[in-house]
Amino acid sequence: MKENTVHHPLASLSDILGRDSSTFVSEVYGRRPLHLPKANATAFRDLVTLDEIDNILASPSTRPPYIRLMKQSRPTDPRNFTFSATVARRQLDGLLDHALVMNHFHRGYTVVLDSIEHWLPTVQSLLCSLQMELGAGGRAAVFASPPHEQALEPHADSYEIFVLQVSGSKKWSLYERLDPVPRAGARLNQDELGPKTESLVLNPGDVLYLPWGTPHVVESLDSPSVHVSIGLRPPTWGEVLEELLRTVVNDGREHEPVLMHSGREDELSKQLSTRLASIMDGVEAVSPPAYAKRLIATALESRRHSVGLTLASLCAQSS
Repeated sequence: MKENTVHHPLASLSDILGRDSSTFVSEVYGRRPLHLPKANATAFRDLVTLDEIDNILASPSTRPPYIRLMKQSRPTDPRNFTFSATVARRQLDGLLDHALVMNHFHRGYTVVLDSIEHWLPTVQSLLCSLQMELGAGGRAAVFASPPHEQALEPHADSYEIFVLQVSGSKKWSLYERLDPVPRAGARLNQDELGPKTESLVLNPGDVLYLPWGTPHVVESLDSPSVHVSIGLRPPTWGEVLEELLRTVVNDGREHEPVLMHSGREDELSKQLSTRLASIMDGVEAVSPPAYAKRLIATALESRRHSVGLTLASLCAQSS
């Protein structure tokens, strides 16, 4: 008698990697790409099923900007795959026309479903866990591509990416990481790409991790391909240092006006020197170990409040 197989949902970084995540975090995360073949084939397929994607695309309430249709980096106008209708005596525009979406797919357009965690509790739960583990904000998207298509031109993203291949196969070409990394996503032409570092094919169950600022080109192969892209955005050094300086400067005197009239250069220079000296004293008084500990604790705590919080649990506590 064949035993029933219990499929456990993805609930952590270790589940995605198919192994303990401690070595990944200490040696790979934020440093270099990593391809793990057959990390967790069944769980990836169960995380976002093709039936669930079809149901989302079949619902007229699925509206832009949740959905984009892309071909060779050119998005099609949403009016080409949406319609208007009257709902409760009010006209709604931008309702999804499933037949038109499928027509575009057959013509070579990749279907992109952004913020898929808003639709699927399985993805939302995994995303919350990853945000807590890694202290970063995040979102997830589904890319469904026809065979032999490239949806986007060479580009580098401004977040840490985990790619989970659900079905079909895609070829990924990776290039030397940008230095410095871009503050926002960057489109690149061939002349702006550094040396190619790796070419690989993602098959169902494979996971690919790309650090922030890693240029890449993606192309589907002989069959339709679906993958989930989870993007995590930790704070930048600029944001951390800006917050630190804001703390040091916040003594009430920062609201005093700076008088800029002509002939006041010498006095302004003296005042600026005094204030800079005060800021330097404040910065030197900061303990890096204590501040680092506080930064991580704050990042994790800010994401912990909403995890597991439901109306059912709140009502149970008060009854």
